[in-house]
Amino acid sequence: MHYHPTGTTIETDASALELRYTDAMPQYAYQVLLIGAPGAMDVLLPGPNDTNGPEFRIPAGAQGHTEEILWTVPNVGLPEVKMLSIANHMHYVGVDQRVWMNRDDGSSECLLHTPSWDFNWQMFYQWDVPLDQLPVTRPGDLWNIRCEYDNSMGNPFVAKALAEQGLSAPQDVVLGEQTLDEMCLVGVGLLIPAALL
Repeated sequence: MHYHPTGTTIETDASALELRYTDAMPQYAYQVLLIGAPGAMDVLLPGPNDTNGPEFRIPAGAQGHTEEILWTVPNVGLPEVKMLSIANHMHYVGVDQRVWMNRDDGSSECLLHTPSWDFNWQMFYQWDVPLDQLPVTRPGDLWNIRCEYDNSMGNPFVAKALAEQGLSAPQDVVLGEQTLDEMCLVGVGLLIPAALL
């Protein structure tokens, strides 16, 4: 859960938690892996405006600006890991995010694509299939995360965010955790065999 107080009004938390108890050992443990920027696993490719190597910077007024990340699944001793859910994450400047996986055998699989990104879509999407039909990821799989941004006044989220800050023109946007910064991040909910933990 990620909170950021506005400091201007009293906010009401609508979060809820449902617990179920059982005496049986679960078959899997659920773990979330974050891939992308920011994070320790970043492999940011050089962008269209980078001058001194890869730099996460979206210039003021830029439309169609992209940042791309490649990440290789490491060998952690499991032949494959089931994926239960996936989420993407950008802020106000983001307009399109696509996540796909390239396998050693040359095949490619789109895992999530959110064209016309909306800041309010920050949620995990769960595959609606039986456990034995969940997609898997294997050591050596190459994850590609491509984020597109519109840092112009033509982006209504940018115009609104700037107005809230008393600004009338776009500013360069860099990587960061504040809402007026940006990210290119994917969360993956993994099912790890409980017997291995």
